[in-house]
Amino acid sequence: MRGLRLIAGAAVVAVAAVLAVSVRAEPSPLPLDAPDRLRTGVYAGPVDLGSDADGTGTPAAFANIRKTGATFVRLSLYWPAIVGAEPRTGFNGANPDDTDYSWGALDQLVKRAVARHLEPIVSFWGVPTWARTKGPTPPGGNAGPQLAALKALASAAATRYSGTKPGLPRVRYWMVWNEPNFAFYLSPVFDKGKLVSPGLYRAMVNVFADAVHGVRPDNRVIAGGLEPFTQEQPRAIGPLRFMRSLLCLPHNETGCRAKTKFDIWSTHPYTSGGPTHTAHNADDVSLGDLPEMRALLQQAWRLHRIAAPREPEFWVTEFSWDSYPPDPGGVPMRLEVRWVAEALYRMWASGVSLVVWLQIHDDQN
Repeated sequence: MRGLRLIAGAAVVAVAAVLAVSVRAEPSPLPLDAPDRLRTGVYAGPVDLGSDADGTGTPAAFANIRKTGATFVRLSLYWPAIVGAEPRTGFNGANPDDTDYSWGALDQLVKRAVARHLEPIVSFWGVPTWARTKGPTPPGGNAGPQLAALKALASAAATRYSGTKPGLPRVRYWMVWNEPNFAFYLSPVFDKGKLVSPGLYRAMVNVFADAVHGVRPDNRVIAGGLEPFTQEQPRAIGPLRFMRSLLCLPHNETGCRAKTKFDIWSTHPYTSGGPTHTAHNADDVSLGDLPEMRALLQQAWRLHRIAAPREPEFWVTEFSWDSYPPDPGGVPMRLEVRWVAEALYRMWASGVSLVVWLQIHDDQN
């Protein structure tokens, strides 16, 4: 599945920008509950941004993203790069000015994005060894974070980019983890046969939301960002199964009744087929399964399982197809341009209001 995550080139995102305009002007009939517009963005991890030695990408990379018509850019906050070594005694994790923090690379990413009129989405993931929960980590998995340490980091980051620090822009959108239903990012998934990762993630989301909303109540917390497919090795559970347990929906297997605090729900609906393709497993979510996921989100809102001032938006924070060239097994460019246009329409018709493409350059294999 990871092999599906290659971009077809900047021209593809230009199609997204054209479609974002066209869906607003489309005459009826239209889906009655579709968003009034579709926005687009690019997931621009440092590895994708050019050859700057510091890993922050070239200014031209952000200019190219903006030229596509995108208005958002997803950036990674990789925790071990911010404070990787065990901090000194007296470390104040909630203080962004603590000397154990290394913000330089993220500062440059945020400033370069905002300079090109791109709204940053800062996506947290990765746990340094000193901040991991205790206990064994399954092979191929990464232990979750200590909640107090995650809350402190979230508070520090939100404070640093609150718009009050001279020379640093405001960041409003904060994403809690990447694909938490996948053991590679959050372990354990099961403990003694019991599903535990949704509960672990709920606790992470809630302390994270308390931290960033505590800095500025108008900050927006993005939860989900789910892996689309059930996997055995390494273990990943289907996104709909994860969602039912996380949001304590009726007949979920954990029997919970807790609330989760977030403003936006997101997923990664990769597919091995075209824009209407549905996943084989009933709990998985490809493009054609987005209406089912949105229905669960709406059910959770009706049952008051989401603690938010208004019904959450529905976003796709990562999506792409391979292209040919360069990938011999990818989709030919002429077909891909048509697929992308239709996929964006169908995501919008399924209630999605923002689509983020994976990266700005093709991988070479």
